Amino acid sequence: MDLNDDDEWQLERQEMARMPEVKGMKRLQEILHIDFLRTLEKDKYPEGFFNWLQYNSHIWEQFERYGISMANKRIRYSARTIIEVMRWNSDIKDRHSKLFKLSNNMTPGLARLWMAKHGLDHPTFFQLNNS
Repeated sequence: MDLNDDDEWQLERQEMARMPEVKGMKRLQEILHIDFLRTLEKDKYPEGFFNWLQYNSHIWEQFERYGISMANKRIRYSARTIIEVMRWNSDIKDRHSKLFKLSNNMTPGLARLWMAKHGLDHPTFFQLNNS
């Protein structure tokens, strides 16, 4: 059965609802290796993003690495392209394993977090919406 983006997002939201809530910022700071979480405008991130992030820190780490690598070559880039490269690499690496699953709905949160952490050095790398 093929799922469209809306179906995948609904399944992901149901899965996130079963995850325990983040018990403070300390755990996320450990995962992200950052101490500025208290200054983030959390209402600008997708619903459940920080809860999802604590269970998917490997995705953040890879996204951050790819972003830094590209930011050293380009002034502006697409977060969605980075996610697609991550999907591609995962699919090619091991075609017998469970394929890389990531709803596009978390991509804006990853881009916003990347800019919060690296935006001073790369202020135009990702274009963020103000919503």
